[in-house]
Amino acid sequence: MSCLMIPLLVVSCLLCSCALIVDNVVDARAPVAPVASSPHPIMRSTGGQSAALAPSASMDEFLESQTLSPATGPGTGLALIIGINKYEQMGELNNCRQDAIELARLLVQRGGYRPNRVVLMTDAGNNAEGRASYAALTRRIEQVCKLAKPEDVLFIYFAGHGITANGQGYLIPADGGEPRTSIHVSWLQDQIKSSPAKAKFLVMDACHSGTAVRGVEGISPSLMCRDGLITMTSCADAELSYPNGEHGVFTEYLLGGLKGVADKNQDGKITNIELFQYVQDKMESWCIKTGKTQRPQMFPLTGTEIPLCIVPQNQGVKVP
Repeated sequence: MSCLMIPLLVVSCLLCSCALIVDNVVDARAPVAPVASSPHPIMRSTGGQSAALAPSASMDEFLESQTLSPATGPGTGLALIIGINKYEQMGELNNCRQDAIELARLLVQRGGYRPNRVVLMTDAGNNAEGRASYAALTRRIEQVCKLAKPEDVLFIYFAGHGITANGQGYLIPADGGEPRTSIHVSWLQDQIKSSPAKAKFLVMDACHSGTAVRGVEGISPSLMCRDGLITMTSCADAELSYPNGEHGVFTEYLLGGLKGVADKNQDGKITNIELFQYVQDKMESWCIKTGKTQRPQMFPLTGTEIPLCIVPQNQGVKVP
């Protein structure tokens, strides 16, 4: 199998009709309002105002405290981040929602993403557009792909159940359980490919262990290769994606790499190639230690390197 070497596309499910300012989008002007019912106040809102990432400051103050300017980041970015723990028709997962929350936080802290351009969707969303249902996800994906600008890095991340049925890959929404109520991966890739964004990156941490039901075998990597898009998956065909403490093991190393340790050449930026090499090396060590087998995949493996996150400590910038 071969793929054309092309710019990186980071995909993270987004959709709607025109505006990004909705319940589950971080509003940079909104004061932080902790949510008592959830230990993770990030991107939760009441009365139309979204809680920011910092527990006791507005998002503007939070960003200012990081002393990051748009010039220090990898460029403008638009991200759709999805994490689903509880399913109506499938086994429950434990780490996906937290993985999504931490990634959304990291993209604002280190990725140069403005908070009103990072959309988080989970099974715990408190309105129709914030919950990761089939209808809401399809609307968001279409919207985000259309709204991305030519200078953007489009980053889409999904953590949850994934299946291959009749040779086709699907991502399972919170209310899904079969192909007709799930996100067809080919459709998702077509939406991303049509986006004007300069770089497109899709990350899928699917096929989680422990609660997968019969017939859930994950998404075949053979379905992931598509011109104009770089795709990273948490495991190879017919493998499981395992948890490791508070996070899935794949996303744990993904987050660690984006925080700075994947910056192999110490130039202050994390590229897709550096990130994958770091995650791959860490996963191999984890597999040897635990006796389990989980091999992350990226398609294509070589080609243009796209900066995903900055490394403040390697640029003389204050670290949060």
